[in-house]
Amino acid sequence: MIKKALIYTFTFSIAWVVGNFFLFQSGKLPMNIARYYVSAFFFITMWIPGIVGLILAKKDNIKLKFIGNTPFYLFLALAVPFVITVAILGMNMLFSPMKMTPQLAHSITSFISLPITGQILSLGSATLAVIVVIFTINALFSLGEEILWRGYLLEKLKEFSFWKQSLVIGIAWGAWHAPLILLFQYNYPTAPYIGSAMMILLCILMSPIMIHLKQKSGNLYVPAVFHGAINGISGLSILIFRGSNSLLTGITGASGIIVLILLNIILYIQHRKQPVTITHNAVDNP
Repeated sequence: MIKKALIYTFTFSIAWVVGNFFLFQSGKLPMNIARYYVSAFFFITMWIPGIVGLILAKKDNIKLKFIGNTPFYLFLALAVPFVITVAILGMNMLFSPMKMTPQLAHSITSFISLPITGQILSLGSATLAVIVVIFTINALFSLGEEILWRGYLLEKLKEFSFWKQSLVIGIAWGAWHAPLILLFQYNYPTAPYIGSAMMILLCILMSPIMIHLKQKSGNLYVPAVFHGAINGISGLSILIFRGSNSLLTGITGASGIIVLILLNIILYIQHRKQPVTITHNAVDNP
């Protein structure tokens, strides 16, 4: 059933992405609905794996747990991407000089000109807005992918070791992004072919962290929040290092790869000391 899940997911995803590529290229999409359609396009793209996962999970009598009372792991799912992003911003300086977009530079200047109370209120409200979006919209988008990669497939690979699970799921997950990268230059506008390979490496390195969160929390919402947080805040690198090489900077570049390797080393050491107890999905939904 693993092979069937991947065949269905890749077939429907490729057909959807290729069809939309020709739609965008045709220029027949009215500008007034284009931005809304792009959001719908990404939502459906991310939920194709989810729909496949839900159908096959029902067929195989696998009950996927979506929500649990795990506040500590929800906190980690939100905090770790912020730590990763800060580390990547520091690593970016090895590869590219800082060059902000005019909009970001203006925002920072306006922020500095505020009184201290205004700065606190402005920063607090912006942070709260980001957190709300991550826990709602971004998590909903990301949940589609998590249903298959950290849900159905993880359950089907439960006899594998933690690191073998991470490798298999990471390769499949990364390869699934290839049509987006090759046709739309997604994340890698100047080098889509090398970018496709780097995305596979990135997903291999992300998988242990997300599987760890899934196994510890026992539900899919936690890795969905982590995924949504990464998608939501990793773009900060583009704003601060405008015009930099996409293969070198950001979460999808060399900076991200280096930071994730270090994080995986920490996770490996932790697993050596205290292996993760696998929480299976065959439990009642809340």
